[in-house]
Order: sequence, then C-alpha cells, then structure tokens
Amino acid sequence: MRILIVDDHTLFRRGLAGMLSADARFTEVFDVEGAPEALEWLSRHEADLVTVDISLKRGSGLDLLQAIRKAHPGQRSVVVTMIQNSVVEQQARALGTIDFITKDVEPKALGKRLAAAVLTTAPFRAVHRAPTDPLEGLSPRQLDVFRLMGRGLTTKEIADLLMISPKTVESHRLRIKSHLQIDHVGQIVALAARMFPHG
Repeated sequence: MRILIVDDHTLFRRGLAGMLSADARFTEVFDVEGAPEALEWLSRHEADLVTVDISLKRGSGLDLLQAIRKAHPGQRSVVVTMIQNSVVEQQARALGTIDFITKDVEPKALGKRLAAAVLTTAPFRAVHRAPTDPLEGLSPRQLDVFRLMGRGLTTKEIADLLMISPKTVESHRLRIKSHLQIDHVGQIVALAARMFPHG
C-alpha cells in the first residue's frame, strides 16, 4: 500500500511515517506538512490512502478533504487528529473520509485501521452527534475560523493560515457570533479554546 501523511506536527508525522515504513503492509510512505504540498503531491503521484490532520498550519484539513474529493473523486482518505468533536467528525465524513481517528489511539490499532481503510467500502462507525452541540450548523469554514479563534489569533493571522481574505474572516466571525448568540468576542475565544484545546 502507498500512503501519504499530511500533518504539520513534524515529530508526529515523522514518527508515523517511520512506524508505517516498518509495517510490511505499507510498501511506500510519503509525508508533507500542509494542504498545498499535499495537493501538489497528489497532482503528480497516486496513493492508496491519504491521512489528513484537521489542524494544519497551512490551509485547513476540512478544505483539503474537499479539494481532494473534487480533484481526485476516488481517493481514499482518513482523518488522524487530536480534535475530538462530533460536528467536525460529521463534516469530515460528509467530505468522504473513511475513518476518523484520534491521535491517542494505540500504534498497533492505528496501523490496523489505516490498512483496513484501503479495503473497506463503508465508515467504521456512525457519528453520534450531541443534540446540544453549539457547533451544530456551522459550515466547515466557520468551524476552522472558530477553532483558530481559540488560539487567540488575529483576523489577519487566521486569514493567512486559511489562505482567505481578512474580510472573509470577519464575515465568518459575525456569523459565528450570531449562530452562538454570543456578543463578546472574548467569550467566543474562550469557548473555542475549551472545545479545541489542541488548536
């Protein structure tokens, strides 16, 4: 199996690459740190599976899943992330990811689930959404902006990371405030930090 790892945490990315390279099931393992590099790699190569982190320094994991689905409809993908949120998982699965794996999984189990993702035709489990989840109804882009607000980033910093204009970020911030029915930005930042402690 040929696998591409997309993760901006160098230590985790290289560690995962090393682990999979030692596994006979994975014949070729490649890794990149951001969405632009992943799309460039996929434009020139083929992979049996792409692992995507939701939180990326360059671009967004959800945006990357959407771009992969559009440019490479048959490409299999799996999310491997620190984020544990049912709404994020639901949106990732809606964008075609086969499995949603958190980084606290045991290494042996991770290898088994990645190998199975190449062969499976359906998600491993249904997404159980919390009926009172305040993020329900936010778009993938709004979720990204909300998550990055939790890091305490400015509008410009968020715009640079997501590769969109500051005006677009401000528009999303206003919609997030309206959706959450919170008037003060500081309260939104605090909520985002609690819900996405790993950014």
